[in-house]
Amino acid sequence: MQPYGTAAWTSLWQAANPVNFTRGIYSTTVAPSPIPTAELIRPDPLYFGPTDCRQFPEGFMFGVSGSAGQIEGAVADEGKSPTGLDVAASQVPGFVDNYAADENYYLYKVDIERLAAIGVKYYSFSISWARIFPFVDVGSPVNAAGLAHYDDLINFCLKKGIQPIVTLLHADTPLALFQGNATDAAIRSEFNTYTNGGYYRDNFIDSFVQYGKTVMAHFADRVPLWITFNEPWYATTNAKAVYGTIRAHAELYHYYHDTLNGTGKVSYKSGGPIGLPLDPTNATHVDASCRYNDFYTGVYANPIYLGQDYPETYKHTVKDFVPLNQSELDYFKGTAGKLASFFIQSQCR
Repeated sequence: MQPYGTAAWTSLWQAANPVNFTRGIYSTTVAPSPIPTAELIRPDPLYFGPTDCRQFPEGFMFGVSGSAGQIEGAVADEGKSPTGLDVAASQVPGFVDNYAADENYYLYKVDIERLAAIGVKYYSFSISWARIFPFVDVGSPVNAAGLAHYDDLINFCLKKGIQPIVTLLHADTPLALFQGNATDAAIRSEFNTYTNGGYYRDNFIDSFVQYGKTVMAHFADRVPLWITFNEPWYATTNAKAVYGTIRAHAELYHYYHDTLNGTGKVSYKSGGPIGLPLDPTNATHVDASCRYNDFYTGVYANPIYLGQDYPETYKHTVKDFVPLNQSELDYFKGTAGKLASFFIQSQCR
């Protein structure tokens, strides 16, 4: 069997073994129908107005977002391989066995037309890694159909006056990353929850960076804002996975700025609320909130924003943490732009 042929692609779907698999009703891109702004019906004003209005800071970008695994559907169409989400849908209690999703893969022009009609200026979406590199391996073929799809999506956004913002990974790691034992029961046990991104796998960093470089190089002329990971903590299962996300993120940041000479921005989405003490005068409450922030925010933010080691509370608790040397800390420092580092520097110290 050829390693990257049709039979190999089919074997990945056999390993995923989706339950009650069905596809949607569309198989080609649906043409949009323009909607005049004058015909839009605005919602009624809120009955109770806010009592503590705050203004958005300068440069704040107000828009809409979606993620490939949640809205695209077409999960086995045009060369896409299965992802961890497809496996989780088969065995995680509470998951809905609905593989059509919103069929945004074929309805994206309809959706973007409506976003433009209501004045949306920013659209943040994720690209499916499994559509670009179905077999994941370094040196494996790029799926031209996947690139063509996102080419058209991005171009249509720009045509409608909407700035695209791309996330590279939003919880839908390709199953091929695990293909060393993809047909074994062991692989299924790895997906007993959908919060396993495989970031700890030995092949993760090189494979993800290959994917990220390919996408960035292809779309950097039209996409000025890049997110490497959406909420990496939720798909991080151990200390090696924490290191994998930080290292891969930094490599793509440097590739975008140093190799492509990109003038946009690269960051990651932390996605978590800041921990605050229930009673700020209670030392136990303050310590608990600091510990929460160290684990949830500091473990990534210390190296990426500040070029500093993991928080001591993290290293004390997680004994198998991957040590960071000074060369790495220098390489990681500042690889997420100029966001709110003041809080990181000042909290709990």
